[in-house]
Amino acid sequence: MLQGKEKPSSVSPPQTHDICTIMYTSGTSGDPKGVVLTHENVLALVRGMDLFMEQFEDKMTVDDVYLSFLPLAHILDRCIEEYFFRNGASVGYYHGDLNALLEDLSELKPTLFAGVPRVFEKVYEGIKKAVAQLNPVRRTVFGMLYN
Repeated sequence: MLQGKEKPSSVSPPQTHDICTIMYTSGTSGDPKGVVLTHENVLALVRGMDLFMEQFEDKMTVDDVYLSFLPLAHILDRCIEEYFFRNGASVGYYHGDLNALLEDLSELKPTLFAGVPRVFEKVYEGIKKAVAQLNPVRRTVFGMLYN
């Protein structure tokens, strides 16, 4: 049954004080809890990011891509996504398997890759393993370029 067609309603845009989302903590530093964020909170965040980004010559464009692999309940991920959406840039979501993250990176070619230490340690270990398998000349060249 198509109730929407039978009972149309007018658009009701959110007000600044309306709840936009509830972010939950994991409880790693205490009891788990939810933090209510209003639309005003999210808009203030995005405007703050605008002000921060104005300091740099390289500006975000609609061609920018963010690879989202943190849980959607992670505040860092949500902040980045809101900023990308606001600026008309793209957000891609990973397969859900950190072992396939390199595939996602090569497919999406993100211009921003944000993460947490555990992920960067995994990337670092993968690079170290690949370099160790290079022949000695290539390993030396890699070391020179890296330095």
